Formats: sequence, structure tokens, C-alpha cells
Amino acid sequence: MVPRISFHSGERWSEYHPFPYLDVIELSDGYLVQVELAGVDPGAVTVKIVGDALVIEGERTPCYPDGSQKVLRMELVYGRFHRELLMPFDADPTGITARWSQGMLRVKVPRQTGGYSIAIDVDE
Repeated sequence: MVPRISFHSGERWSEYHPFPYLDVIELSDGYLVQVELAGVDPGAVTVKIVGDALVIEGERTPCYPDGSQKVLRMELVYGRFHRELLMPFDADPTGITARWSQGMLRVKVPRQTGGYSIAIDVDE
């Protein structure tokens, strides 16, 4: 099972450090999720809402020309990745935007404006 963390998890990096690394920043009008994806083809990344979670998934493939090279040190992480972030209660999933720039994916999650109210009938 893929761990799901909240926008407001308060977890320290040393407690949970998956790939890719990301930051969640609270803005006055919403939230910004910045994901470090250097070396990842933008076409290999999917951003979607599944239930109450923002899901970012894709793959970073090794950039070695062929398999004949001897790797002396490997610190970069390759392979499939899947990150799930629980959306905050005030997030507006209909207004989410995503932009790719210089190896960074920036996902803007706006806050709902005005909130909403739903009447619930009570059955007897």
C-alpha cells in the first residue's frame, strides 16, 4: 500500500522520505505542491484526483546510453513513483492547475470560495 500523507502532516523529512521529493506551501488563496522531477519526461507524469487525494505518478528512467557502462556511484533514484496527498477540507478540486518548469512540477490547489452548505434530511 502506498503511504498517504496529508497536506498538514507535520512529518519530518527523516521520518518518511519517498521519491520524488515535494514541498507543500500554504498560500493566501490555496496551496502549492512543488515536486522535484529533474530528468523526468513531462509526458511520463500524471496528476489526478482520486477520491480525497491528489495523486502524482510517473517514471524516471536511467539516462545511460546502453547497459555496458559500469556505474561507480548511484545516488539518483530511478523507476516508477506514486505519491498521494490527502486534500485539505477547503480545497477546490475543480480549480486545480499544474505547470512544468525547469524540472519542477507545480500544482496549484485553490481554496473553495464561500464554502458550501448542504441541508441533510433526518429520517424518523
